Amino acid sequence: MRVLIAYPMAPEAEALLGRDGVHYQPELGTAGAGDMIRAIAECRPDAIIAGQAPSIEVLGVWKSSSPDQNLVLVLTGDGVDRNAPAGIAVQVVAAGPDHLAPLHAAERMYNHLASAVSRAVIHSHGTGTGQGTVAVVGAGIVGLVTALRLVEGGYRVKVLDACPDPRLSCDWRTLGCTNGGDNARMFTFTEADNYNDQDGSGRAARLFRDPVSNCGWRICSQESMGPIERGWVDAHERVSPWQARAFNADIFAVNRESGGLWSALRRRLPALFEDVEIHDGILRLYTDPIQLDRTIARHRRFAILHAALRPLELAASYPVLADACRSGLIAGGLEVPGFTVNVHRFVARLLAALEKKGVSFSWDCRVEGLVRDGRGRVGGLQTGSGTIRADHYAVSPGVYGSQLLAETASGPLIQGVLGVWMTLPNLNPKLNTSLKVSRKGHMAEDANVTVARDDRGRDILLWGSGYGYTGRRPDNILGDELGALYRAVEENVREFFPKAYTSAVKTGLLAASRRLCVRPWTPTGLGVLEVIPATDGLLVIAGGHNTGGFTQSPSVAEAVLAAIEGRSHPMHELYHPGRSAFPSAVPGLGSGDPGGAGLDASAAIVPI
Repeated sequence: MRVLIAYPMAPEAEALLGRDGVHYQPELGTAGAGDMIRAIAECRPDAIIAGQAPSIEVLGVWKSSSPDQNLVLVLTGDGVDRNAPAGIAVQVVAAGPDHLAPLHAAERMYNHLASAVSRAVIHSHGTGTGQGTVAVVGAGIVGLVTALRLVEGGYRVKVLDACPDPRLSCDWRTLGCTNGGDNARMFTFTEADNYNDQDGSGRAARLFRDPVSNCGWRICSQESMGPIERGWVDAHERVSPWQARAFNADIFAVNRESGGLWSALRRRLPALFEDVEIHDGILRLYTDPIQLDRTIARHRRFAILHAALRPLELAASYPVLADACRSGLIAGGLEVPGFTVNVHRFVARLLAALEKKGVSFSWDCRVEGLVRDGRGRVGGLQTGSGTIRADHYAVSPGVYGSQLLAETASGPLIQGVLGVWMTLPNLNPKLNTSLKVSRKGHMAEDANVTVARDDRGRDILLWGSGYGYTGRRPDNILGDELGALYRAVEENVREFFPKAYTSAVKTGLLAASRRLCVRPWTPTGLGVLEVIPATDGLLVIAGGHNTGGFTQSPSVAEAVLAAIEGRSHPMHELYHPGRSAFPSAVPGLGSGDPGGAGLDASAAIVPI
């Protein structure tokens, strides 16, 4: 989106405009029509932000120069003129302390217009409440929670997954992110925090170019990155700080909805949460005092702070952290709402509950592509044993669906970022609250430490940390860079839990427990929700939730159900794939056009 700003902004807002897409010309607010027309011709904006509405002559020239483009006019202040030619959407934003509000309003309105086609597909192809069959692709946490919501809504559901049944497999390498990663997941209201440059420092801009060993996030070789990977990294870097802040607010809005839905699920189906080591409350730890103070302010702003603790208070309340507090490593902490579970146990209970509700599962069943009819509608899912046909399709393959999603808008957006895991004994004095750890500037600066029990009932801590960009191939990993990441994580384990670290090294647990999982990310931090017409309903792609798949899964399920039933849900706009900054003309990309090519719909049909 290209924006022309024709009014003076506060200096702190100017610093967050970024370099791409925003043309800041405050002098135009008092200039004549000719100057404004020349500026429009030069930058061809999708949105204009001004204190007062430009003249009808100016707006007419703007519209005539971009007849097929969605145009947005945002006016600041009170008592401004709302009149504009047909085809220009107008919104008034009252002046206030949030100097970025007009930009955020322009981006939201522009995305509302851009997602109109998707909303029309939902309303025309959704088939009403509880009607028909749904094939769910992907038995990770997003797919399973979606399957639960669909079957509760009255649909007949079949789940397809390329991996073996996780209840029977003993090799984590054969499983996807949810079941192949370690036995821990966390909900917080600030999960999946946007990783673009939010503060204008520029540090985030190079994360995916620099290797892990240089405190970057690239764990694949530069030579292996093709045009789609390079386009993804470019898109990440093009997100301006003002956009990153808007995206972050929307991610947190989804988290808030999911928080209520998780609470409702715990009340509705309490058996799902029995014997899964659910622990309420999260302690966030920080080594940098400036970051600590900023995070305290943010949590207070969102009213999600229980208590802020300085090192002496932390050591008293959490004796296991006393050594790290005394050493000066920890600057302070925050007690915040949230919870953790041993996700493998939770998934096992969820699978059993779904089977009792009549959901069928096809394991070791890779979906290779979409079968389309002559009108471009999805008529089935191509597998090695034939074509699976249903009324609707819900697709959440994590980062393992590049072939399946090749001809969709979501395909190039969803790429892999790995994290690594290690296990520690939970020694006396035991930690009873799961942690989020932030060590700013470190090679493995963020970590989740989850209170858990192993298969023999022993108290353990599961340390998950690190970022390693793999691109479209989840196995595209440089061994030396992965080794550097493991060593960085071990250093943090040693610094924060010295006694547990010594014990884990002595027994061999630390080395033996190493594992990784590859998470589906997008360049904007926003998830993806894409809808494609199907022969008898809809295909809904839901993915790319970065580090928030578990947290946001109930909201994703609600959005998928709403789409199938022809109803609106905020995620249909917030996670619309066209909102991404990904380039539209990267060689080899599928367009997501419903009229695009696909597999032959005349193949043998296997109804569910």
